[in-house]
Amino acid sequence: MSEQTLLQLLQPMTYAIMAAGFCSIYLYSRELRSAKFWALSYMFGSIAFLLDFSFIVNMTHLSSWTANMFYFLASSMFVIGHFVRLKRPVPIKTITALGAGIVISMIMFRHVMPDTATRTIAMNLFNALIFMLPISALLRPNEKRPKIPLVDKVAGVVLVFFVATFFVRIGLLASGTIDQNLTDSGYVTSWMASSFRIVTTFCAIGSAVALYVMLGIDMTARLQRRTQIDSMTTLLNKHTFEIQANLLISPGRSAEGRGHSLVVCDIDNFKAINDTLGHAAGDVVIAWIGRILGNTVRTSDLAGRVGGEEFALLLRDCNEQDAAAVAEALRDVVSSHAMDIEGRKIAVTASFGVAHAHFSESFPELFDRADKQLYRAKENGRNCVCVAPQDYSRAQRQTENIVRPSEFQRPPVARAG
Repeated sequence: MSEQTLLQLLQPMTYAIMAAGFCSIYLYSRELRSAKFWALSYMFGSIAFLLDFSFIVNMTHLSSWTANMFYFLASSMFVIGHFVRLKRPVPIKTITALGAGIVISMIMFRHVMPDTATRTIAMNLFNALIFMLPISALLRPNEKRPKIPLVDKVAGVVLVFFVATFFVRIGLLASGTIDQNLTDSGYVTSWMASSFRIVTTFCAIGSAVALYVMLGIDMTARLQRRTQIDSMTTLLNKHTFEIQANLLISPGRSAEGRGHSLVVCDIDNFKAINDTLGHAAGDVVIAWIGRILGNTVRTSDLAGRVGGEEFALLLRDCNEQDAAAVAEALRDVVSSHAMDIEGRKIAVTASFGVAHAHFSESFPELFDRADKQLYRAKENGRNCVCVAPQDYSRAQRQTENIVRPSEFQRPPVARAG
């Protein structure tokens, strides 16, 4: 077996191994959906290289055309995988380019470009343009990702090299230095073709390694998130909430702006809901309240589930009046929307306790003061807000005018189920 043949078989074997790796990652964690697209990408790439090898051996035009189609599919899956991982919608221009690529390739093969080298140039140009799409998505920061991770930078640079190899191949083909299969009888061009195959193979391996690292980091982040998040409500669990709150509230620690306020919430008559409708219905109520709280807080605030039916909000740069307004808005939303559980309308209410952090107190002390106000709200008939040291019970709310601050919006209603 000649050196050229070994090099030609090196690429499909490498791509097949990488496809198997991504497939195993996806089977291990189906949440990493980008691994599925990358597995398909490298699988299609391996098939395309094998068809190219078949074309070299048998000179079958059908093999050449089919190889171009699989190259097209490999590029498409590769790009889609990046956008899926970044949780961005695939751009319309990508979808248009993918559809146009199929049509153009069909026309080129049958009518416009009967010459194989010309078709290969066109397909390499198309692949180069497609591969350029995720580069900006990887290397451009945004609100959700203000700091670009190092692995994304590496993947972006590898993609730049990938695109460069496509353009180099286009230049070599257009100049006639090598033919469409990177094989030529001349010593110089043969050496150049071999070097080109080795470089492109290492680019593919480098890209795959970067993607493996990406998926590993994503998997680690997901596992870490699972240890910090309450699965039923997607709020912080009690342990994580207390850790982060203790970092913000401690004796002698100066708070920014107006200081911090704590709001604790407890679902009224929750045991009766469980006893009457069952624990599944109780879980639905907890998840519903959790969504309401999660939709209310700002990105700088903390929201957590700190007990069975008890929740807590730590509002940063917020005085007790504004915190009371937030609690009142939440109470109003919960009490004014009956839940539909198994065809039955269920009225759900909640009680709230509010306390503003003092300069000299710790978070456990702040929580204890807010919790006492919560029990006062329960004693005052439930479905009300009590603030330390003021009492915002239902009787007082009729005479006091609480102005909601503009930075806190009325929370959207989260529907059950």
